[in-house]
Amino acid sequence: MIPFYRKIIVFKLIVLLLLLQSAGSYLKPDFGLFAQNNQICSENLEKAEDAYYDGEYTKTITLISNCLKEPNITNEQRVYAYTILSRTFLVMDEKVKAKEFINKIIDIKQDYLPTIEQETPNFVNFVLQVRKEREQIIKSKEESGISQWVWIGAGSVVATAAVLAIISFGDDKKEKEDKPLPEPPEFP
Repeated sequence: MIPFYRKIIVFKLIVLLLLLQSAGSYLKPDFGLFAQNNQICSENLEKAEDAYYDGEYTKTITLISNCLKEPNITNEQRVYAYTILSRTFLVMDEKVKAKEFINKIIDIKQDYLPTIEQETPNFVNFVLQVRKEREQIIKSKEESGISQWVWIGAGSVVATAAVLAIISFGDDKKEKEDKPLPEPPEFP
């Protein structure tokens, strides 16, 4: 007869093997699906660019939106998608949205700066304008941080001076209090 603890060990091993067998498909990555999603996204980006050049801006935005929803999109594909979107919104005269997507590109690729050989002069100038605005915002934040420290420092100096003034005036009162009181007059 098998002791009780051995039965438990055998039972646990069987359960563990069954769990591993059923979880096997979850444990190994499915690289085929990843490649397939990237291929579909690349095809959608190419179709979106064709739609952009055909003047079908709504179709362009829809194709790119579908691509951006993919969980495995690469940064290169994301930059390409944002570039097409920013171009599209710039042509549609929606500069706020175009600026939003250019900022997203710069967040991913800090040195992003298209050339006239790659893009239209209008788009290149718009990117330069957005980059300049970003630099000014960063500079003003840095300066406001410095001025904030100046105010904090000045406030500290004023507070210290006030405390010292209170302490010094308090010492004068103490000296006055330390003087002996005059003798009381004699009673009749």
